[in-house]
Amino acid sequence: MTSIEKLKHHATIFNRPENHLKHLLKINERFSRYSLFGANLFFDFSRQRVVEETMNLLVELAEEKRLHQSFRDMVNGQKVNVTENRAALHTALRNFSNSPVVVDDKDVMPAIWQLRDEIKDFSIKIRNGFITGSTHKPFQYIIVIGIGGSYLGTEFVSTSLSLFSDRTMEIFYLSNVDSHHFAEIISKIDPETTLWVVVSKSDATPETKANENLAREYLRAK
Repeated sequence: MTSIEKLKHHATIFNRPENHLKHLLKINERFSRYSLFGANLFFDFSRQRVVEETMNLLVELAEEKRLHQSFRDMVNGQKVNVTENRAALHTALRNFSNSPVVVDDKDVMPAIWQLRDEIKDFSIKIRNGFITGSTHKPFQYIIVIGIGGSYLGTEFVSTSLSLFSDRTMEIFYLSNVDSHHFAEIISKIDPETTLWVVVSKSDATPETKANENLAREYLRAK
């Protein structure tokens, strides 16, 4: 049997009543056996429906699929996105070390560092009122247009850090094509003091373009 077939068979066993999570949680030393700490991160999976056999089968599958090497290839700038024949540079954008990330014989990190500095400078000027709307009023509202992963991380960060946020600004997320949602948001803002942020990898996502067009029509009408 392949690793996938073993896992499927193993999964059917977990449908039995005796393998309900409430029983698994009673296993001695479960918390210490099913949690990890490393790289300043704590990972607790003791409340997942796994036992030792589950973990062994998952590790076997990871080795069969060369998961560790695939991760290394992604971090090192290899073209792991085979459908688009391009590198997946998510980790490079989060790289705060001095380690280079080489794609097509070029280190992409200097361009990323420069862009980070530009974003920081732009953000400071927005918050301090040096960059304003067309009527020279400082921004009070921010509307982020994006779909799926293009906005979700931003919403997670802004929500989790909301306690420390600038209370002179309010942020909204336009994350689906819904005229009622759009109407609800614009009923709460002043168009003169609203900054619109469009988040898109390709600038061609149909849902994002639809919402962007709605925003442009709204602003022209105002």
